[in-house]
Amino acid sequence: MSLPFRETSGYLPSPGGDLYGTLYMPERLATDTAVVVVEPFGEEKKCAYRLLVRLARALAGAGVPVLRFDLGGTGDSSGEHGAADFLGWCADVRAAADVVREMPGIAGWCPIGVRFGALPALQAAVDSPPRAVVLIEPVLSGNECLRDLERRQKIKDMMSGQRDETGQDAASRWQAGEAVDFGGFAVSARLAEQMAGVEANGLLPRLATACALQVIRVSGSAKLPPAWQPLTAAAAGRQPGEVKVVADKPFWGQLEYYESDAVIEAVLPFLREALQVTTP
Repeated sequence: MSLPFRETSGYLPSPGGDLYGTLYMPERLATDTAVVVVEPFGEEKKCAYRLLVRLARALAGAGVPVLRFDLGGTGDSSGEHGAADFLGWCADVRAAADVVREMPGIAGWCPIGVRFGALPALQAAVDSPPRAVVLIEPVLSGNECLRDLERRQKIKDMMSGQRDETGQDAASRWQAGEAVDFGGFAVSARLAEQMAGVEANGLLPRLATACALQVIRVSGSAKLPPAWQPLTAAAAGRQPGEVKVVADKPFWGQLEYYESDAVIEAVLPFLREALQVTTP
C-alpha cells in the first residue's frame, strides 16, 4: 500500500546562499525521521536524476519524508560552480538536515549519499549525527573523484579530436591556482585541495555508534573490491548495518534512458527497519 504525498519545490537557506530543492512530504508520516538525498557530481548527477526522483517518491509513498536538493553552485541553487568548495557543500547538507528536522513530527534525519555525494553526506553525518546513513556506490575519496573526472575528460577530448592547448595535467593547473573545466563543471584549486584531503574510510569510524549504516555496491560482480573492506567492517558493527551488492548497470553513467528498481528495492527494506517505519 502506498501513502499519498505532496511534492513541493523551492529554496531553503544555507550559509553559502539559497539552495533549490524538492520536498516529498507524505500526508501521513510513518516515521519521525526525514531523508536527505545528497546527489552525485557533474554529469553523474544528470544520469542519476531519474533514479533518485523515483527513490524519493518510493520512500514518500512509504510514509518517509524526503528532501532532494542541489548543492551550492550546482543545478538551480545559488552561486557559481567555480566558486564552490567542499566545506561549503558539507555546510549545505547540514543546512538541509536542519530544515527537515524543524518540520512538525520530525526528530531525526538520514542522509543518502550517492557516488561523490557520499563524502559530504558522511562529513555532515559526523558533524550532525543522523539516525542512519545510506551510501550508494560511494566514491571513496576526493582524489578518486578528481582522477575519474580528469580521465573522463581526456576520453571525451580524444573522441572529439580536441586537444588541451595548455599541455598541463589538472594537478599542475590547480597548483598554479587555475580552475579546471570538466564537461562544463569548473573545479577550482581550492575545491581540489579540499577534496584531496577527504576519504570515506577516515570518516566512517567517526560516525555515532548508534547510527545504522547501509552501503550499496552496484555491479555485475558479486565480489566487493578490496578497498571496500573498511566499509564492510564499519557496517558489521551496527544494528542494522549491511553492505549489499546490487546486480545492475551503473545508473550514474548511463547517458541513454535507463530505469531499474534494483537499487530502490535494496534501500526501502533497510530504511523501514532503521527508521522504524510503521506499516500503513
